[in-house]
This record gives sequence, structure tokens and C-alpha cells, in this order.
Amino acid sequence: MSRIKHEVVKVVVNEQRIHTLRVAQTFRQRLLGWGLRNRCDGVWLLPCRAVHTIGMCEPIGLLWLDKNGQLQHVDNLIVPNRVIRYGAAYSVIELPSAVLPTKVHSIKLVTQGCVT
Repeated sequence: MSRIKHEVVKVVVNEQRIHTLRVAQTFRQRLLGWGLRNRCDGVWLLPCRAVHTIGMCEPIGLLWLDKNGQLQHVDNLIVPNRVIRYGAAYSVIELPSAVLPTKVHSIKLVTQGCVT
């Protein structure tokens, strides 16, 4: 998966829930992470194999993706002040834990009419 040309993308979870994501691709953007999301539902950190929740106030859910954007692993409830790593991942989507379904079986990333 090469660099994404959009600042905001959409992710469809389980073919029903659509969430808007802020794309974080530079070192500074990835460092800001969750604080970067502004009015978006979550953040897509690209590339990324580890995240931290230090200083966060709410639990988050993580969708770990491979280089092709395929779902590899899901962490549903990551509480504040933790460090999580998934070495096989190429990128990760952070969403509020409350909006992630208990079981995630599929995701689709949508960028201006194109599904990746």
C-alpha cells in the first residue's frame, strides 16, 4: 500500500457502519494520532505497528491492516495508558471502542469513490 493522497477517508465495518478517518502519514501526524482526528470518527496511522494510549481519556479499538489494506487483527478495548504492538501489521485504524462491533469480520477503505 503506497502513500494515500487524501487527508480523510471512510472505512466501512461489517458492510454497514461507515466511519470517517483522518489519515496520519507523517511522523508528526502519527505522533499526534488520536488528537489529530478533529471532527472525524478516528485515525488511520500509516505506516504503524505500535500505538500508545498514554494520556487518553477513553478506550479505543484498533483494526490492524496488512500492506494490502486487509484486516489482520482486531483489539476491541484498549484502555488508557497502554502500549500495544502488532508486528505483522503495516497500518492501524483507531476508533472509539464504543463504536466498534464485538465481532469485526470485514472492512473496506473508501477514498473518493475508490474502494481499497
